[in-house]
Amino acid sequence: ITGRLEDFIDSDRFAALSQGGKVAIWATNMLMPYSVTHHMAERFRCLPPGCRIMCMDPDCYPHQRSVHRSRDPQAFQLFDMLDIRWPVGAVEWCKEEGTVFRHIRTEAEHPLGSIVPSN
Repeated sequence: ITGRLEDFIDSDRFAALSQGGKVAIWATNMLMPYSVTHHMAERFRCLPPGCRIMCMDPDCYPHQRSVHRSRDPQAFQLFDMLDIRWPVGAVEWCKEEGTVFRHIRTEAEHPLGSIVPSN
């Protein structure tokens, strides 16, 4: 799939692919503008339970500091978050160790519902 990420995640095709919660998204958002990461984070909140998101940038759903829970409590209800460390030399794009951020959409209900393709 190629094209603008913002257009794709707003499309009916993305909505149709995400139904059933059997979706894994790898968002290599380290070099994306913050506005794109923010748009992704808002759109991903409406994914059905079970969808998995891996991000390179911790700003998709910040959770490292205790203050984050009070700033965005909804993210902590909607996602199970885990930081995964890869060891030195484990990835081809970086010789150092690093972190990828894994989010799994929980069963919590989003106030706006889920992504539903239009017919």
